[in-house]
Amino acid sequence: MTCISIILRAWLALAPWYLDAHESGEQRTELYRPVAVAICAVARTDTERAFLARQTYAETRLARYVLEDRCKDGPPGARCDAGLATGPWQSHHWCAGAWTGTRAERFAAGARCTLRLAKYCRDPEGWFAAQAGRAQCRAPWARQRLKLFWWMLEKVRDR
Repeated sequence: MTCISIILRAWLALAPWYLDAHESGEQRTELYRPVAVAICAVARTDTERAFLARQTYAETRLARYVLEDRCKDGPPGARCDAGLATGPWQSHHWCAGAWTGTRAERFAAGARCTLRLAKYCRDPEGWFAAQAGRAQCRAPWARQRLKLFWWMLEKVRDR
């Protein structure tokens, strides 16, 4: 299996965003594919791939309105940090590349920025906590992301 198909298979095993629950597996696959392509293009290790796959699921549940750049169409409280964030990893303006260019370029830039933030910390909990952008490597909410991260890592390694 390819990197892209492994990530897509893992995401399809997860519950979709509730507003997208009516979509078929084929529709979800096509929606998620550009994100999986970005992960596979940017990540150099299985651990990075699993982290990026988990982080986008945590941030967006791979919601169609987010991946189609229609954050204003999301429900109140789920509008990409009130328009301050964009893309699968909810990148803010400090990640300029995530805001300009083609969708593929924006997604790849968002993935690179997400990995860059993670490098400030030494372990998976820290990688998630660092995404808050406050140079912290611990957070209760980050710890909650670990179980699914380890599951994702198993899936990515299971080739």
